Amino acid sequence: MKILLTTLLLAVVFPLLSSRADVADGVRAYDAGWYEDALAEFLPAAEAGDMQAQLALASMYQFGEGVAQNDAEAAKWTRAAAELGDPVAQINLSQFLAAGRGVERDAAESYFWLLLAAGQNNSWAKARYAAAAAGLQEVAAAAARARGELVTVRWRH
Repeated sequence: MKILLTTLLLAVVFPLLSSRADVADGVRAYDAGWYEDALAEFLPAAEAGDMQAQLALASMYQFGEGVAQNDAEAAKWTRAAAELGDPVAQINLSQFLAAGRGVERDAAESYFWLLLAAGQNNSWAKARYAAAAAGLQEVAAAAARARGELVTVRWRH
């Protein structure tokens, strides 16, 4: 039983420790400007679910550091970190969605992520979610007007 418990513990803990080491190596490479090496460290860790690696990749893709600038990849890695609960990633994803950068523009989902960040007492998010709600109401009103115009056009024909 002791051997089984030890084996199970090592199977769970070792990959986590290994991932943290890879991220630390990636940070050192990134800080030195060795972006290719940083990418090689961050990518497997991010794919394994390491939030810090996901945030690092999002930044690299957003600003084109060592990779071709790619908003879709930046949004993908930002979403991964946001889904793990990072409030800064949630705010950043909210901004990607609000602007339609790398993702389809979606005011409602943008507001959702901003509220999640605000719910974690993030002061930046808390200061902005009322304005985001007003923007969401404007989007809903514009959509309603567009539907009304479409109905009017169909009715006339």
